[in-house]
Parts: sequence; structure tokens; C-alpha cells
Amino acid sequence: MEQGGGQDRSALFAGEGSSTLALVVYLALAVLIMLADRRGDYLQQFRSSVAQASEPLYALAELPSLVGVALRDNLANRRRLLSENEQLQADLRLTRLRLAEAEVALAEQQRLADGLTLAERERLRAIPARVMDVDPDPFRHRVIIDRGEQDGLQAGTALIDASGVVGQLIEPGRHRSVVLLISDPGHGLPVVDARSGERTLLYGTGESDQLALRSMPLTADIEAGDLLLSSGIGGRFPAGLPVARVRSVERSAGAPHARGVAEPLAALGRLRELLAVAPRSEAEGPPLPDHRLESTEDPVTDPEPVDEPAIPTAEVSDAAAATEAGQQP
Repeated sequence: MEQGGGQDRSALFAGEGSSTLALVVYLALAVLIMLADRRGDYLQQFRSSVAQASEPLYALAELPSLVGVALRDNLANRRRLLSENEQLQADLRLTRLRLAEAEVALAEQQRLADGLTLAERERLRAIPARVMDVDPDPFRHRVIIDRGEQDGLQAGTALIDASGVVGQLIEPGRHRSVVLLISDPGHGLPVVDARSGERTLLYGTGESDQLALRSMPLTADIEAGDLLLSSGIGGRFPAGLPVARVRSVERSAGAPHARGVAEPLAALGRLRELLAVAPRSEAEGPPLPDHRLESTEDPVTDPEPVDEPAIPTAEVSDAAAATEAGQQP
């Protein structure tokens, strides 16, 4: 057994010796090749060929890193673009909002300028007002404005827009007031035909685009297309303000009175900016006492034309009496 063990160790040492010799030979050969290449540059072409052949391997090894960098850059760019797009969208919405506000403000200024032009033409003292709310009751045509007693307004003050008469103030508050529109079924307004000078009364019908001419004499010189102006009777509305244009006049055979329909010039269904105006001179008559407006609180519920309408407004009653007196032969 000892002999067998010795033989194994001899074979092992013999193998180690040959390996060492081969290593020494390879090292010596490598040193010789390096010295020869250093002195004569004999392996330059070989190195170039090997480097060129190994370029695909380098590119393949670098590919995962390049793909990762590209994905990371694309993600960052996408996030940046999304953020910029959101910011641009927000800026666009803000710009559109400001543009819309500017257009609204410009339209309001234009309407106020038109109203002031009308007031200046009629030599009226005007106070700008804005509609804050509208009475939701379809049988009560009233609006609330942002002016009141502290602005010098009082019951009976007339209000106009850029086109014509709107209504009169009936409930003045300190900062806000209620305005009764001329389209309210309980409102009546003394008017005069601009063409013929014929005086009559113009009543609200409960429709924002229609007013009624009732109980006119059959011989009244009022025709379709005529312009109706405020007559100034009663002292509420300054004389000469445009009110409505006659749409039609009906004179039925056998009927005791003529009737007509007129279209208000003011945009009663879309009021925004108004002007509270005072009479141009005291010669037209002082304002009526406040108690004479109390009856306008309860409008007529039946807007249908009748031969003898009962309008609760004291001003209208006085104006009607004056009108009838003026029409006596």
C-alpha cells in the first residue's frame, strides 16, 4: 500500500513539473513577443484586425446601457412635455376667461355709453345701475338693482337702458332697490305718438316683448310703425324718452274703442346695465308723493285687454284723466 501511495505522489509531482515548464515557456514566449512588438511594431496590423473584429461585441455589450439611457430620457421628456402641456392648457383657459371678461366689460361699457348718450341727448341727470336679481314670479316683472337711497334714488325714479324706458323704482333700499318694469301687468305709462302727437296709455301685458294699447278712441291717429315716447304726464318719467314702437292697431266694427300692440324698445328680457334718470326740468311737474306708488305692489293678475282696465297705479290714473281730458272735443 505504501508503494501505491508513493507512485501516486510521483505521478502528481511529475504532472506539476510539466505544467510549470509549460507556464515558463509561455511566459518567455510572451516576453519575447512583447519585446519584438515594442521594437519593431510587428503586431500592429494584428491588433487592428482583432479590435475591428471585436467592435460588434463591444456594441452588443453596451446596448443594454444605451437602451436604458434612452428609455430614461424619453420618460423624462414625456413628463416634461405633459407638464408643459398642462401649464399651457391652464394658461389658455385663463387667457380665454380674461378675454371673455374683457368682452363682457367692453359690452357693458358700450351699453352704459349708449345709455348716457340717450340721457345727455334728453338733458337728463343719470346714475348708472346694474341688475343684481330678477323676480322669479312670471306674473311680477321686477328686477333688483345695486343702487338705493344712498345714491340719491327714491320711489318713482325712472330707469332706462340704451334703447328706451325700462321701468320705475318702487321699493328703494339703502343699497339695493326694486324696479317695476313697464311689461308688468300692473303697470301703465302715459305716452305720446311721435308722429301725430296723440296721447294714450301703454300697459304691461306680462310679456317682455309686448305692450298693450287699450281703450283708444276709434279716431286716434296712431298707426303701425309709430314711435311712442313718454309724455311726461304725472312727473314720473321725463318727457320725450323712447318707449315702444306700435306693432299693430285694431279698429273692429261696432267696437267702442280701438286697441293696439306695441313692442318695447328696451331689452326687458335681458337687462344688465341701467340708468336711473331724473326729469330734465322742474317745469314738467314735480315727482308724485311716495304713497302714490303703494298700489303698484299688487299687479293686475289678468293681463287680457278689457274696455275699462283698472290699473292700481295712481300715476296712471291721473295720466289717464289728463289724457281723456285732452281728447275731449
